[in-house]
Amino acid sequence: ESYAATYLKEEIQQEALAQGIEGFSRFLFVVAAESGKFLDLTKLASQAQIPRHSAIRYFEILEDTLIIRRCDAFRKSLRKRLMQAPRFFFFDTGVLNGLLGNFTVSADRIGPLFEQFIFNQIIHSAASKDMKIRVSSYRTEHGAEVDFILEIGSKIFGIEVKSQSSISGLDLRGIKSFQEYAGKKNKCFIVYPGTISKKVEGVEITPWTVFLKNMGL
Repeated sequence: ESYAATYLKEEIQQEALAQGIEGFSRFLFVVAAESGKFLDLTKLASQAQIPRHSAIRYFEILEDTLIIRRCDAFRKSLRKRLMQAPRFFFFDTGVLNGLLGNFTVSADRIGPLFEQFIFNQIIHSAASKDMKIRVSSYRTEHGAEVDFILEIGSKIFGIEVKSQSSISGLDLRGIKSFQEYAGKKNKCFIVYPGTISKKVEGVEITPWTVFLKNMGL
């Protein structure tokens, strides 16, 4: 919980990275509340009560200081128009909870928190092993989504993150859309917090620990 104050004082204020520490502080807390969503700098600027050009600069500072990381949109070709706004995630779930003042894993929070946790596990594990991977997200103009697309060499993996243990065919809409879009040279998983590996309509449902191990992470 003390991380935000230390960060603002020692890295932002002392290094004079941002003009107006109060505006930057408001922006930091707004960004925390929107973590995991698609980036909308106009919305973030409005909520933090700062000009949009300041929001652009502050977001760059958060990236440069490794507080947040972008998850760009997956693009294969121009055949199908995809929404190009990136998503963004905090580097640490505990710091995120500290900024939000909420460490309760309630029903409305467990999904986004688990998704953020998996994103960080992928990114940081790959970095620790010197693995070159690209992580992006898939979303069509019609609302079909896959949380993460992993590109490792020439291999493409679609990863849908679900916090519940019960998975049905209704959870496969985004994956089926991605498989149709990307072609057959991909493999898709649903990653969940359970302990049993299974399949639903040909899609592997995999415990998150098993998934990371199988990916070499």
